[in-house]
Amino acid sequence: MTSRALTWGSAYYPLLDREDFTVEEALRVRAQNAGEYRENPCYNSKKAFEEGLGIQLTPVNMGGKKVNFFRSFPGQRRVRSRIANSVGMGSTSSAKYTDSAIRVKSVIDFLSNNLEEDEIAIDGMLLLSAKESGHVNSLLHPDIIISHRGDYSRRETRVFVEDKGRKPEYEALPDDWILVITKFAPDRVTSWKGIRPLFMTYWKQHEAKRGRKLELIVSEEARETLDDILDDLQMRQTSKGLAYDQSEFDSEIDRRREDGRISSDSVAKQIRKLFLLMNQPATFVNGAGKRVPWFTHGPAFPLNQEYGVVEASYDP
Repeated sequence: MTSRALTWGSAYYPLLDREDFTVEEALRVRAQNAGEYRENPCYNSKKAFEEGLGIQLTPVNMGGKKVNFFRSFPGQRRVRSRIANSVGMGSTSSAKYTDSAIRVKSVIDFLSNNLEEDEIAIDGMLLLSAKESGHVNSLLHPDIIISHRGDYSRRETRVFVEDKGRKPEYEALPDDWILVITKFAPDRVTSWKGIRPLFMTYWKQHEAKRGRKLELIVSEEARETLDDILDDLQMRQTSKGLAYDQSEFDSEIDRRREDGRISSDSVAKQIRKLFLLMNQPATFVNGAGKRVPWFTHGPAFPLNQEYGVVEASYDP
């Protein structure tokens, strides 16, 4: 992680309840108070301030050589300690002597406050919501739970924010994303505008990595769930195949999909495919003249209308 101190482009000003208080405005306030700024200080965010975890900021005038910015007042050990405890870093040296805990807290707050309102993130992630997990103060749980639309390959992505001195103390599941912010520059982690491009880039990397494992994940979940459904419905194998009620089987899949016991549409489709395979699925001749299993297009498609079926039979 870079050793440069954290900087903020704007701040929260409690006196006016303003979240976009500029450096120039803060400099004017300081001038009006004869150079004493501690009378009505700014803070790094409204949410942090309301939680009692706000970092007091002071404006820095670069004299036109560089862009003005806010930095934290020196010290503030008590609030730094509270912030470290709030993200499960109370016992780490990195939280005591660096800005690591503040960085982590900042990123978690942005993800829980800004992600689900951001149109780029909504479109790029097929996102429904992004909420804190309720266990941010523990290294044994993810920090953020992202829910996706049904047409995404998975129902959820669970995010853990990792930085120097903070790593997950649990075995990450396939749908867990360990977001490593170690090399995110200090001026990036203090604003949503700054962090979003990096976040979306890292998301694409995570999605590609998970995609390579998705087929195996889906297959394993589908096989386990199929066995469970067959047990629950007490379906039995006969000399002529499985004795079953197709509508009852489909309804059970839909129920499990709705209540979250089946993680995605792709898993539900794979369960139906496996079930049909157990019953020697029908084949048909498609428009290209090839005989293929009808489940490759799914039971929702009327074969004789959409695929030019000229023959249908069961494979021996």
